Amino acid sequence: MKKKGLQIVMVEFLVLAVLFVLGGCGKSQGPVGPDSSGGDDASLRAFVEDNPDLFTFDFDDGSQASQNLSPDQALLKTIEPVAFWREITDRERNVEIQIFYPGGDSIPYAEMTITGYIQGLFHTVTMDSDYTKEIDDIAVRYAYFEKDSVGGPFQGWELKKVSGSEIVSNPCTKEILSVHISSSSGLVDTTITDVSDLWYLGDLFVFDLGDSITLTVDTGNPDDVVFLHAPFFHRHPFKHIGGGVFEGTWVTAEEHFSSRRPRHAAIDVIDHGTIFDDEMPYDSRAWGMVYYVGEGPELE
Repeated sequence: MKKKGLQIVMVEFLVLAVLFVLGGCGKSQGPVGPDSSGGDDASLRAFVEDNPDLFTFDFDDGSQASQNLSPDQALLKTIEPVAFWREITDRERNVEIQIFYPGGDSIPYAEMTITGYIQGLFHTVTMDSDYTKEIDDIAVRYAYFEKDSVGGPFQGWELKKVSGSEIVSNPCTKEILSVHISSSSGLVDTTITDVSDLWYLGDLFVFDLGDSITLTVDTGNPDDVVFLHAPFFHRHPFKHIGGGVFEGTWVTAEEHFSSRRPRHAAIDVIDHGTIFDDEMPYDSRAWGMVYYVGEGPELE
């Protein structure tokens, strides 16, 4: 009886051992991030910190003289602003990372969401008064990485794709249906309908030095006020050409300021009441895009 009981115990032990080994093997082939060891996660976060020009949500935003605008004169205007501008008082950023280890011949990859929280004030100045409205924006950009090696910078992690950014106020009623981008050089002629789409680095916009860029923005609302934010342009008003479609043009730099440096331009749609009604809240939606001048990013 003792021998038989011992045999049963040994069989049960062997079964448990096999299950443990199989379970361990299965887990090692496909764990999903974040990386429990912290090594890969830390390397990806270091990549973001070391490439601020690529992951920033900032855009040039100088003071705008209201007389340069040409809104529909039939629209209600409870105030007549002379100028307006943003004052950013606080910024925070959160980086969420999911890391995937498919196993076999498949290489590890990571999906990243960069979220910015932007607070501040929107200032409007009239001839005899000034008004402020609270800014409470959320900005989002996505990125995709692959681990092509086990060594090198950032433990072999390389950025493969990146999206544009969307910056949305709270509250927000504005929409951007599409943006058509064309350059006089003929290098770019495309339409964007979803700014969150991921683009391979080699497909990001590359403009010539001194290239003339035309943007056609469809918001679906002819009452909107639309601006371009780009280096040296700060806030350039678009012209309404009918049916809630707006058009604007800017010219890229005539010379290099930093080779292969990513630059940012943003299309900013602001509600008419934000500027011309002292009772209406700050209401805006912006799309930001990454572009290069002269030459594109250095690819691995």
